[in-house]
Amino acid sequence: MPRAFSSYAAAVDALEAAVELRREPVGIKIIRDQAEFDAFDAPQPRVAAYYCALVKLATRGYRFKLAPQHFKCGAAAHVLGVEPVADEVGRADEYVACGLYASGPTALGALSAVPTLPPGVVGVVVAPLASFSADEAPDVALLMASTYTAMRLVQGYSFHRHQGAVSRLLGMHGICGESTSAPLLSGAMSMSLLCSGTRFMAKWTEDEIAIGLPAAQFGEMVDGVFETLAPCETDAKKRSHAARAGDRLAASDVTIGIGEAYFLDV
Repeated sequence: MPRAFSSYAAAVDALEAAVELRREPVGIKIIRDQAEFDAFDAPQPRVAAYYCALVKLATRGYRFKLAPQHFKCGAAAHVLGVEPVADEVGRADEYVACGLYASGPTALGALSAVPTLPPGVVGVVVAPLASFSADEAPDVALLMASTYTAMRLVQGYSFHRHQGAVSRLLGMHGICGESTSAPLLSGAMSMSLLCSGTRFMAKWTEDEIAIGLPAAQFGEMVDGVFETLAPCETDAKKRSHAARAGDRLAASDVTIGIGEAYFLDV
C-alpha cells in the first residue's frame, strides 16, 4: 500500500524532501455551484488577469478564486469551461491570422484536440496545494519543474500507475489546457512543454515544464517518488537530497540506496 499523508501540506513537504522543486505546487479547484464559489475562503483578484500568471502567483503563496470576469485570456476561459465559444470556425481563423497554424482546417483540427472542460464552470480556485484542507479538496495538482525533476515525478507516478503521463502536446494552452483540463478529463497525469503565451505572460524560465495530475493521486505520486529514489537517482543526487532534507526522508522510511541505481549494472 502507498504511504498515506495526513494532509496536502504533509505530502508537499515530503515531496520537497525527495526532489528539487523551485516553486510551490499549486492546487486548482473547478467550481460549478455559485453558492459554493461564493462561500469559498479566498480573495478575488481586483482586476482581470491571465490565468497562467495567477498560477505563477500561487507558486509564491497567493490564493485566489476567479469568476468569469477575472479571465483576461479568452482561450483559458474557454478551455476551463468558464466561457463557451459560439463560433469555432471564427476562432480557428483567429489562430491562423496570428500565424499559429497553416490553414483553417489545421487550426480546427488542433483546437478540437485541446482538452476542454464542459461549459458551466462558475469559478476556479488557484492556490498553493499545501493550503487546501481536506474539506476543500482541489481537483488538480499542478507543478512547475525542471526536465530532470519532471522525469522523477513521472517515474514516481508510473510506479503505481502503468500508463504514466498521458499527454498530447501542441505547444499551446500549456497551463490551462495541457496542465489543468487534461488531467481532469483523462484522470491521469499530463505533461506540458507550455506555450509561448504563458512563457511570455507568466515569465517561466526556459527550462521549466508543467506537470498536472488529479489532486487525489498526488500522495500516491509522492510515495512513488520515494520508492524510485534508490533505483533511479545518481549517488550525487541522493546525497544532495539527504543533505537538503535533513531527517525528513528517514522519518518517512525512505531508502537512499547509495550505489544501488539500476543503471549502474547495465
